[in-house]
Amino acid sequence: MLVSIALVKILTTSATIGSGGSGGVFGPSMVIGGCTDGAIGQCLHWLWPSAVPHPAIYAVVGMAGFFAGCAHAPISTIVMVSELTGDYSLIVPATWVSTLCFYALPSVDSL
Repeated sequence: MLVSIALVKILTTSATIGSGGSGGVFGPSMVIGGCTDGAIGQCLHWLWPSAVPHPAIYAVVGMAGFFAGCAHAPISTIVMVSELTGDYSLIVPATWVSTLCFYALPSVDSL
């Protein structure tokens, strides 16, 4: 279900922004990143329940990473994860994922 939601959101966001509509990037990137990495967390929890006891953490860190790649703003997404969760235990994973996504995805200006 999470993968299908992510795919439909990618299609609807692409259609909205591609047609010149006034669609935002923040909301869709949170849904796409959260659903995609939430599905990965669920799969890993199913395979290794002792290694991945809380698959929802993948969704939160995935939202941060995807938005960091889309907006090229890794610092703000790291702060956002700590503020959304109210916990500082996810700062290190969010920093790694946001930095990797920031460097892995090209900026819109370079395309």
